Amino acid sequence: MAEIKRGRWTAQIEGDFVVFLIGSRFDFFHLIRSLGDLGGRRGMFHMLDYLLQHPEKGLLGYEGGLKTIVQYWRSFDHLEAFAKNQDDPHLEAWRNYWRRVGKSGRTGIWHETYVVHAGEYEAI
Repeated sequence: MAEIKRGRWTAQIEGDFVVFLIGSRFDFFHLIRSLGDLGGRRGMFHMLDYLLQHPEKGLLGYEGGLKTIVQYWRSFDHLEAFAKNQDDPHLEAWRNYWRRVGKSGRTGIWHETYVVHAGEYEAI
């Protein structure tokens, strides 16, 4: 659980940034299989741990839930570079997902990407 910060806080960042929402749809009747489809121990939280250890990759932070994770990135270019770099864990996990699930539809992954321009956000 995230630390509770007392007092008044606001977010500020110089320049544009990216909000990336990613989530999953899984089969509750085959929960163990769906968790495996989503990468198991080498899935999303493995990638997030990797990104926290490599801040130069551009992940600014994230908030995680059971089915949806909100990520904050320095830029769309950083996000896309991570997704396509063969030396980073995403590409292998994505290929493994397609090998396991293919077109079956039993487990799904979705995402939305928003570029937020400097000064065009509010956070309290």
